[in-house]
Amino acid sequence: MSNISQYYLPIIGVLIIIIMLLVAFLLSLRNTRKNDSNDNGSCCPSSYISLEKHKEVLKMYKKTSNPDNSKYDELQDKYYKACEENRALESQLAEFKRSNSELEELLKKSSAGRENAFLTKEAEKQIPPKNETQSIMYASFPRSAGSRSYFSDLSENLVDDSYFELKVSLSSGKATFKPLDFMKIRNYDPAMAAILTEGVKPNLAVSIIGIESGVAHMEGKDWIIDVPAKIKLA
Repeated sequence: MSNISQYYLPIIGVLIIIIMLLVAFLLSLRNTRKNDSNDNGSCCPSSYISLEKHKEVLKMYKKTSNPDNSKYDELQDKYYKACEENRALESQLAEFKRSNSELEELLKKSSAGRENAFLTKEAEKQIPPKNETQSIMYASFPRSAGSRSYFSDLSENLVDDSYFELKVSLSSGKATFKPLDFMKIRNYDPAMAAILTEGVKPNLAVSIIGIESGVAHMEGKDWIIDVPAKIKLA
């Protein structure tokens, strides 16, 4: 019996020491947690108060730096509206430019068409129909009766007193005419009854720049002058 007691006593002693150490460790751990919780509890309220103070300061700064925030919002809304209106105006301007370009093209085509039609009509006045034959005739100075001037006694041959050349069409009764040598007849009043001049005065002219034929129509045996010949002088 005494041998058994001697065997277990050291083991029991070791267990008691281990238990005491565990108890001491648990007590120490509990105290540490309690201290930590106390420290946290004392810190949180002070941090919260500090944050609230910062918010108040920010609010006061915002009120001081911009006392009327609604005015800023109003101006910002106006700016956005102005941007939208500007974009709309730019779109309308682009549309106007496109329409203007189209109108210019139409006007160019229309103007060209009118010009071609005018030139065609003028050519038709000068050019007889294909089935119409023209003949060259010659005349002396035109004669006058009242307000009208006319050629008479036309000749198919060029003679000394032939001062005008006529291209006549007996089928249509129309003719075009021009002077043969204007410088030779420019001082004769009867000749000038069938001629209009442009540029310098006839008696001062040294050259002829251009001649535009006159127009006449036939009445009986006479050729009545409708449009005088035009001569540009220099």
